[in-house]
Amino acid sequence: MNRLYTGNEHFTYDDMPVNRLLSDFLMWVSSDLTNSVTRSILAEYIVSSALELDVTLRQSNEPYRIPYNGNVIEVKSSAYIQSLQSDVLSSPIFGIAPTYVFDDNEIVKRERKSQIYVFCLLDCLNREIIEPLHLEQWKFYVLPTSVLNEQCGEQKTLTLNALKALYPTEATYETLKSVIDNYAERI
Repeated sequence: MNRLYTGNEHFTYDDMPVNRLLSDFLMWVSSDLTNSVTRSILAEYIVSSALELDVTLRQSNEPYRIPYNGNVIEVKSSAYIQSLQSDVLSSPIFGIAPTYVFDDNEIVKRERKSQIYVFCLLDCLNREIIEPLHLEQWKFYVLPTSVLNEQCGEQKTLTLNALKALYPTEATYETLKSVIDNYAERI
């Protein structure tokens, strides 16, 4: 059973509140939005929000997959700036590895389990002004999974330049829903 927490809940010991709230933990674990793990979850939230989906409680049993209008969307994120304190910019790279499909605990095949991929790039090159909450700093690239299957096969990663060579549709936060809707109608 998933419980929706507000962040105001106390940690307790022997049924007595201790001087820590759940919001303290949430800030501790996820306040660095440029951390690759946190950024990936944030990207999923942003895409879900753009699609006007319920973002009250994340369904963590299907990480980075969003059910939408009879399709499944895979969300991947990358950035030039990572949380590591470095002046060197990273080369954006996205994970696209097919996952294993099992039958009776035996691997049957590897496949990508979505119909649409949304590649989210936190497109800021300046550590002084990066702000993942400013949605204009994000670029979104939308691509049918069939293109990845045909052009990339079992490939596990995709650079930004290789992604652009597949001719995805580029979107902003404002246009993302209409771009995804167009793909969803054609699949």
